[in-house]
Amino acid sequence: APLWPRPLQSTHLTARQSVYTVLEGETDTVSAPWGAVATVVRLLSFLMIAVACISFCVETLPQYHNSSTPSFAVIELVCVVFFTLEFGCRLWAWPVRREFWRCPLNYVDLLSILPFYLGQAITFGIGDTSGFMIVRIMRLCRVLRVLKLTRYSDGLQEIAATLAVSTDALAMLILLCVIIMALSSSALYMAELTAAEWSVVDQAYRLPNGMPAPFQSIPHTFWWCIVTLTTVGYGDDVPITFVGKLIAGLTMLLGLMAIAFPTMILSSNFASVREQRKLRSLIEESTDLLPYPSLALGDL
Repeated sequence: APLWPRPLQSTHLTARQSVYTVLEGETDTVSAPWGAVATVVRLLSFLMIAVACISFCVETLPQYHNSSTPSFAVIELVCVVFFTLEFGCRLWAWPVRREFWRCPLNYVDLLSILPFYLGQAITFGIGDTSGFMIVRIMRLCRVLRVLKLTRYSDGLQEIAATLAVSTDALAMLILLCVIIMALSSSALYMAELTAAEWSVVDQAYRLPNGMPAPFQSIPHTFWWCIVTLTTVGYGDDVPITFVGKLIAGLTMLLGLMAIAFPTMILSSNFASVREQRKLRSLIEESTDLLPYPSLALGDL
């Protein structure tokens, strides 16, 4: 977890301390007048994030594809200016600059504005960039702004911390899924081949009714196995042989077990992270230390 310097709760602050307290302080713990300012800044940030994400989604509607209205460009510019000022103020006010880059949420803030400036630089240097895939990818990165909400949500931060301490469980889940996918896909492919015939003309397996066989190869069968393991079950590809159905049923049971074991570990880690967060909050409330600018929560 990142080391978070605690905001001050005093009215006698320097300019940097005041900005830091407004941006990083909890609205219910920061003393007046900075508590009210922090509330306004937080609400404004919520509004800008919502407007930016909604504008990004609405802009993709078909009726706006060839629209010449500058509304979306103006909204994008206003949001980027706000996010840039927020990022710049946070960087300027952070007590220890090198600690600023140790916080993952600050990288989220950077990614929320970087695509805009890179896109503008490429457009300025090349001109028409509508056909460039890299520009489309950078525009798509604007949706990452929704991750900025993590800064204001304790629940999202707890989930992120849980995933960070559960790498072993996630690695075990991936390994189990890969093993089951390889075994089940191979077995199902071989079982379904008994009901299909190779067509020299089409260079593909076909069923007796003339339709293409759904499982043309083991890699083709991977999609079915992933859908089955995750209990989604689209039904686009299904086995038709008796043996294939038995293998499919076994794959469903293995998928449930493969997901159940890491889920228990994740649940336990989530409970531990939440308890640690509550404990650290109690320590903050009970201590009289004002750790600005050098003391971090990890030192308590």
